[in-house]
Amino acid sequence: MKPLSAELKREWAKGKISSSQLQKFAHNALKQGAVGIEDMSAAGNFGANPGNIFRALKTLFGTPDGAPDIRWIEIPTSAVQQTPHPLLLPHDFLAKMFSGRQRDWEGLLAGAPGACAEFWKAMAATDFVSRHPALSRASWKDTIPIGMHGDGGKFSHQDSLLTITWNSLLGEGQTMQKRFLFTVIRKSDMVDGTLSALMNIFSWSCNAMLKGKFPKVDWANRRVQGGGGALAAGWKAALSQVRGDWQWFCELFTLPQWNSAERMCWLCRASSTIENLAWTRSGLDAGWRATMFTHESYIQHLREAGKVPPVLFTAAIGFRLDCVLIDVLHTVDLGIAAHIIANVFIIVAVVRSKLGGNTYAARVNNMQAKVTEWYRKTKATSRLQGDLTLERLRTDGGWP
Repeated sequence: MKPLSAELKREWAKGKISSSQLQKFAHNALKQGAVGIEDMSAAGNFGANPGNIFRALKTLFGTPDGAPDIRWIEIPTSAVQQTPHPLLLPHDFLAKMFSGRQRDWEGLLAGAPGACAEFWKAMAATDFVSRHPALSRASWKDTIPIGMHGDGGKFSHQDSLLTITWNSLLGEGQTMQKRFLFTVIRKSDMVDGTLSALMNIFSWSCNAMLKGKFPKVDWANRRVQGGGGALAAGWKAALSQVRGDWQWFCELFTLPQWNSAERMCWLCRASSTIENLAWTRSGLDAGWRATMFTHESYIQHLREAGKVPPVLFTAAIGFRLDCVLIDVLHTVDLGIAAHIIANVFIIVAVVRSKLGGNTYAARVNNMQAKVTEWYRKTKATSRLQGDLTLERLRTDGGWP
């Protein structure tokens, strides 16, 4: 492939240019005398039918080695009762990765030799492993632990996107390399049954990975032709955790809001209004400690309250309450760590003036210079975003 064609294809595949932009670039380059891009220029009837350009380019370029086919599956949306929506099913991905990208299999999915067995051995005493109906000790060596993550992000002033991904807990490398897309959907397209439908399909796909075989029936219990064959020569995968911020958990598991007055925790009955269950008490005698749920007692609690347990608890084999994990990014990087770091900076630089400076602003500037120098010397990859200012460290005039 010629340099211009290769560059256009690469930028399009990364999402940096749209299908219409690629066609226009190719068409204009062709008019200036470029060669080897005639097919790109002709996509969508030379741009006259923009809705067909993506399909034409996909046919022209093909799909990457190991890439699963996109499945268009009907789910309820705000448009109509059932709308075809694009999904990349995890069990399809597992099979394609094993057959088409074996060079990435260990690094992104299975981990180093023996890693799977070591993971499950370390988890052996947990209720998740000891009570799992399909995780026998003999299966540990070839069962990959996987996690699912959900997060929303704005893409316009009026709407946002929900992105659902999954990953191997043994994968190594950059997040973009080891996190695999399940689907993306606009929040404005979602109705009451949308997320449940997506989780039912995701659970069905995870159950296929847990068995290590292509399913014989689909998520609606309809017969599938050609099912029953091995996905990845005996390799399996088990859904072991779900991560995300509090908003995601409220949507996915209908958990109480973090600032709910009577009860704000799904693991216990901690409260901000019931004195003996006060969430502010952290001692061993705190009343909420005696109200902590097990998976079984939580499901019973929901049923007694007349609530239907979330889909993942009933559809994903072996998935339990203890698999719901708060995301480290939100609780540490954007939470506890941010407070600790800011307080250290204020004490060292401002209160005790260890780095010099006649004014508070000058002292913070000296701290910034010190941090920048440390970054340069250590080549640190995790860095504070933006410059330090007194206003940023003490946004409300009190302690950070």
